[in-house]
Amino acid sequence: MTVMLGVLLFVASYDSFRNVQASYDRTYARTHFADLTVTDDDSDAIATAVRHTGGVRRVVTRTQADRPMTINGTKLVGRVVGMTSLKDHGINDIDLTDGQLPDPAATTRCWRNVTPPTPSACR
Repeated sequence: MTVMLGVLLFVASYDSFRNVQASYDRTYARTHFADLTVTDDDSDAIATAVRHTGGVRRVVTRTQADRPMTINGTKLVGRVVGMTSLKDHGINDIDLTDGQLPDPAATTRCWRNVTPPTPSACR
């Protein structure tokens, strides 16, 4: 009985591992996950150097900032992450499952994550 439980536990664990790995692989391919991510103040210099490295097919830089904010009286830190052009099929693409992205032709470039999305002042 103990051996049977051990075998069942192993089979269930291994099957779960395979499912998670397959899900990760699909997401990696669909959203063009980055093979390497580097964070530094001089991202343009690093990107230029990496572009000239053999075997590198694509390099994308993004601006990222952590900004303090208050929502319903609760203080927290929000992360603002720049997006690449949707036409580029960049790296780490957005996987939008509901709603819509802001119109690239719009003059307002700041949007609040509320339903429905509404423009807000850039501060």
